[in-house]
Amino acid sequence: MMKSRLTKIFGIDIPIIQAGMAGGPAGAALAAEVSAAGGLGTIGAGYMSPEEIIRQINSVKKQTDKPFAVNLFLPEAEAVFSEDKVYVMQNKLNDFREKLGLEKKKDFSRPSFSFVEQLEAALECGAKHFSFTFGCPPEFVMKKLKKHGATVTGTATSADEAVQLELAGVDVIAAQGSEAGGHRGTFSGDPLSQLTGTIALVPLIADSVSIPIAAAGGIMDGRGIAAAFSLGADGAMLGTAYLTSEESGASKIHKHTLLNSKVPTGLTKGFSGKYARGIQNYMMEELDELAEHLPYPIQHYVTSDIRKAAAEQGRSDMTSMWAGQAYSMSKECQAGALTKQLWKEAMDVVNSLKF
Repeated sequence: MMKSRLTKIFGIDIPIIQAGMAGGPAGAALAAEVSAAGGLGTIGAGYMSPEEIIRQINSVKKQTDKPFAVNLFLPEAEAVFSEDKVYVMQNKLNDFREKLGLEKKKDFSRPSFSFVEQLEAALECGAKHFSFTFGCPPEFVMKKLKKHGATVTGTATSADEAVQLELAGVDVIAAQGSEAGGHRGTFSGDPLSQLTGTIALVPLIADSVSIPIAAAGGIMDGRGIAAAFSLGADGAMLGTAYLTSEESGASKIHKHTLLNSKVPTGLTKGFSGKYARGIQNYMMEELDELAEHLPYPIQHYVTSDIRKAAAEQGRSDMTSMWAGQAYSMSKECQAGALTKQLWKEAMDVVNSLKF
């Protein structure tokens, strides 16, 4: 078994990390299966309450004694918005609600918990590996995590962001190429100016930092993992490839679309207020035509009931179908078997190279 800096840091056998996809896909079942197979499974806890985080972590621990990670969203400055703009957005969204048989809305509700409460809950359960999206962990967070002996992975979409993360003390950089599905992790500069593809981003970051790198974005099989190593990465982080696994918590319509659609992906702020990549559909197109969206996470809150109901009703046209650019390579699979197969494929590619 080939060792890398990632396997040493996380105490795993295979340098493959399952991305911490928030909103349901990456729960305890998926994380535990990937970890049990030798990779690093991740609970996507970005939207979870502290109580749910505790339940998910305890569930993973019951299923495996292998290392796993918890992904959280770093908080940003308080979103500035006006009630008038919420009213205007809700009027537009009520058109979608009517199509789904939902009650019309004028306002919205926020979660009652904070990021610090999420973090404390995970630490209370003994989580030892954390990954973060949407920023650079502040000093108080780093001190708290290091006090508990936890590792920290930060998400970078540019070499500049990677340098900031290394200076902050993170242990690993997740180099998120523009091909990646879901939310862009950009926290420095205009997100649309930070759309460097994985094949260009990884060597740029590798030349800028000294800590290990996990390549992310558009990687769906062993060929992509082998390529990541050749570019200077120490392993790979995959999300979309795991969405169609048995253990994934993605909705039935999400899985069906990933396996059968050929519609291209696109970047949108319409669902959450932050740019994210998903399969293009009616709701995305309608919201993208608006001159303005509410800021993150307010836009996420006002659209969440629609997306949830649409997924439950099997309406692929009105829910967020997060997916990377190579999603058409998706296959029905079992997460543990996929993890092992990915590594076998990667090693076969490496061993077959002749010059």
